[in-house]
Amino acid sequence: MRVLAIDQSMNATASVLMESNDDGKLTILSDDYYRPKCTGIYRLAGFKSWLNNTILTHKPDLLVRELHNQVQYGAASQLQAIGCILDIAAYNLGYMGTNNYCIIPVTTWKKFITGKGNLKKDTAYLVHINKWLKSCKFFDIAKDVEYIDDNLADAICLGLTGYAAKRIQSDESIKATKQSLTDLRKSLKTIFDYGENEAKK
Repeated sequence: MRVLAIDQSMNATASVLMESNDDGKLTILSDDYYRPKCTGIYRLAGFKSWLNNTILTHKPDLLVRELHNQVQYGAASQLQAIGCILDIAAYNLGYMGTNNYCIIPVTTWKKFITGKGNLKKDTAYLVHINKWLKSCKFFDIAKDVEYIDDNLADAICLGLTGYAAKRIQSDESIKATKQSLTDLRKSLKTIFDYGENEAKK
């Protein structure tokens, strides 16, 4: 399975492409960033172009993005628009019809990864993230690797959480703690909730 995870933001969106091996472990194939120099609608248009090119180039089996609580952000309207662009791309490319699109709340992936849904981005943030990544039983990472960019680290964590959620949703096993799996299983309805299609009623 090829997983493309996107940690979207207004200034430094990070994406990471991972692929699972025969043992079910994910390994990173590539990473990329979208750092716009434009503003307003031009930034949104640039993001749309970058996103479509990224998806069509990598052709992932599973697409993952973060679900933000818009109240927490000053530029909420444009951040919400970026989320909508991601949703429309997933819809147009058929990811929703097969439940291959994960929309993961911040608290959900942080709780799955670190056990703390309210983990703050302080000076020790990446210490916690790197420690978990090295202990993750379904992520293939070299012992000397230390991620220093929080956007990329977040994208990796989103991808791992989405991959685990997809395996749980498909009744496949995943090597994680019992508590982590229990917590993630409770969030599956939110992660795979795309709304209701009136045409199907």
